[in-house]
Amino acid sequence: KETFNNNEEFIAKMIELFIDTTPESIGKLEQALPLKDEATIKGLAHKLKPSLDYLGIPEIAALARKLENEELNQADFQSGTKQFIQYLIDLKLMYFKLCKAK
Repeated sequence: KETFNNNEEFIAKMIELFIDTTPESIGKLEQALPLKDEATIKGLAHKLKPSLDYLGIPEIAALARKLENEELNQADFQSGTKQFIQYLIDLKLMYFKLCKAK
């Protein structure tokens, strides 16, 4: 909230935008993973990282940074990407549960 001067309307819009665009990124990550397409995975991690930072989700943002910047062996890269995908799916599900609860 502090990042956005407690502007709840803007915060809601940011969350909505993130949720709207995340499924496409998840799909691209899932396609890139079996192909071992590191360039695509790193690019998507880079693309999603600022939103994760702005939304105050440091654990997932840190994983995005790791995927984007570090030279990982193939097993660690694959494992990290799977974890990243699962975090994004969990975030999306949590958002929908919160929306239903309102």
